[in-house]
Amino acid sequence: MKSSALILTFLSVILFALPSALRAQSAVAFCYSTNIYGFTYGSVSADTAKADALSRCKLYGGVKPLIVTSSSKGGYGAIAMGRIGVSNKVFVGVSLSQPTREKAEADAMKYVKDQGATEIRLFNSFLDDGKNSVEFDLKEPAQK
Repeated sequence: MKSSALILTFLSVILFALPSALRAQSAVAFCYSTNIYGFTYGSVSADTAKADALSRCKLYGGVKPLIVTSSSKGGYGAIAMGRIGVSNKVFVGVSLSQPTREKAEADAMKYVKDQGATEIRLFNSFLDDGKNSVEFDLKEPAQK
């Protein structure tokens, strides 16, 4: 009898925790010709997260966006950008699945700085806790 109750409790915990864990999917897309990005988190699958990030990038004016990175783990994420060299080429740095917002932001900015970028700026940070999905006012374009 005790083992049945223990198994039932264990299954209940798994069933309640599983949907959140399954929703912890994030992705970032970037269009190198327009310097526009799109991102998403809290998606139900990695493929859905990637497709949504690409769609958001296109919605904001990205022409041929590419997936920069994606993750199936929850945690904090951040997106930073900076300019490189005399051509002013924009470089994007992304950090996902970090234990704190500060770590995600610092890692994204360090990644851009390590590429030799200047004028480094943090554009977004978020928590992919598997419970909430990204929601944007689609009338407001992303920062260029």
